[in-house]
Amino acid sequence: MKDLEKIIKTKLRKFLNENVNKDLSLDALNFIKEYLNIKSDILLVNKNSRFDDISMSQQMASVKYDDRSNKFIVQINFDDTKNGFVRRLAHELVHAKQMEDGRLKIKDEKIWFDGKSISWKEYKELYHSDEIPKFEEEAFDQERIISNAFWNR
Repeated sequence: MKDLEKIIKTKLRKFLNENVNKDLSLDALNFIKEYLNIKSDILLVNKNSRFDDISMSQQMASVKYDDRSNKFIVQINFDDTKNGFVRRLAHELVHAKQMEDGRLKIKDEKIWFDGKSISWKEYKELYHSDEIPKFEEEAFDQERIISNAFWNR
């Protein structure tokens, strides 16, 4: 039933034209890059996923560094509300900044943050508990602050 509710909300957003356009996405990207002082290039890619494939947060956004192009690739769902898009983009760009600064590394089935490692299994267990990993906690804390700064400028 929850999946059906999510699908209806997505369709309703499209109908109401609340979803993100190219101007907003580039404006938000440039603002957040400057806010976080990110030097690396970033490519935004629309991530359309079915609701039953992955969790809601994974479905909406993810970031990785592409060694071939030497840039961060943010896969993000443009069928989000404008506020949701900016918050998710801010969240992922906090991770990009963590990676750019060498604080967050994803390598060999492990996630390293500030010198401590956890496995993907541990990450998934923590993410769905009351104690989320520190790098996620930092991103969640910052996404709200950055989003408010974007809308209140």
